[in-house]
Amino acid sequence: MERELPNFLPAMQRWGAAFAAYLDEVDIPAPAALIELADAMHDVYVHLGGAGGWVLVLPEESRATRLFLQGFAVRYPELAARGEMVPVFSPDGDLLLLAREGKIYGCTHDGWESDGVVAESFDALLEAFIAQIERHGG
Repeated sequence: MERELPNFLPAMQRWGAAFAAYLDEVDIPAPAALIELADAMHDVYVHLGGAGGWVLVLPEESRATRLFLQGFAVRYPELAARGEMVPVFSPDGDLLLLAREGKIYGCTHDGWESDGVVAESFDALLEAFIAQIERHGG
């Protein structure tokens, strides 16, 4: 497994404290469910929605992606607000971002111009994921 998925085992640890510290650093309130999910990575790899689904972004990856968005916003000023948000889930370059007010925004790598609010809160996002899994079985 280590050869085929080299980043898998290092990801399997409690990330709640690191996420809470990161969110505190950027002045975004930490949803309790996010901290709980981040800690659950110790036992369960958080991947929602089946093949190509959403993977919990680890704190350092989230930080790096946020900095990338901030740099990208120099060229595309309409992305400036996204650069202030924290990436929490991602599959293949698409992002779900936690905003300061608690809403979750989408940021599609090839169509971000029309992205917007996808959930009113982190809890609402998880409820939508659960509903999707119940409907589609994955």
